Amino acid sequence: MRCSHCGTLYEYANGTCPLCGASCEVQPTVHPPRVKKVQHYIVPFSAVYFGIALAVTLVLGIINAIYVPQVHFWAIVVASLWYVYFTLRRTVLGTESLYFKILGQSITLLFMLLVIAEVLQAWVIYEWVMPIFWLVGTVIATTFGLISPKKARRHLASLFFQSLLFVAILLACLARELFWIPATVCGALGLVSCVTILFTSPREFWSQIRRTFDN
Repeated sequence: MRCSHCGTLYEYANGTCPLCGASCEVQPTVHPPRVKKVQHYIVPFSAVYFGIALAVTLVLGIINAIYVPQVHFWAIVVASLWYVYFTLRRTVLGTESLYFKILGQSITLLFMLLVIAEVLQAWVIYEWVMPIFWLVGTVIATTFGLISPKKARRHLASLFFQSLLFVAILLACLARELFWIPATVCGALGLVSCVTILFTSPREFWSQIRRTFDN
């Protein structure tokens, strides 16, 4: 306890302060009134964007079905909306490393090109745009590996699956009987990348795969 007259601290209260002799009485502890917090409900960004995207998709789908039923433009709009959402949520506002932001952007852009090619039947995207896009990504990944090889070895699994994506482009060109030479070059480089990863760093590769599935 503390004496209210001189401020002396003492353990037991016997009615008087041991230093100044002032009478000390135990005062009840007074707690301030509890203020009730008013909780404001904030609608998350994902819910708002999803509602807007769904409304836009329905409206454009109906318009597309009425006026141009042969070409599914609404699919391009839906893919564009989700690409914008991914860019805002993961690339602009995300906390991932720069490498994973670039990787995410490359995969989503590849998906956008795939949708545009299928809807508009623009086969030049399979023949030239996607291979060039992959070559630019390969140059960026190679530069990243040369600048910081230790960091690059942490992303072997993502590099492996990214290389497999462009083997799929070669298979798509062959299945549609398109001009396949640029896709063949990219597919061959992709296979070389996959084989190199498997033979040079098998332990790190499989450990990254296990960590990915464990998480």
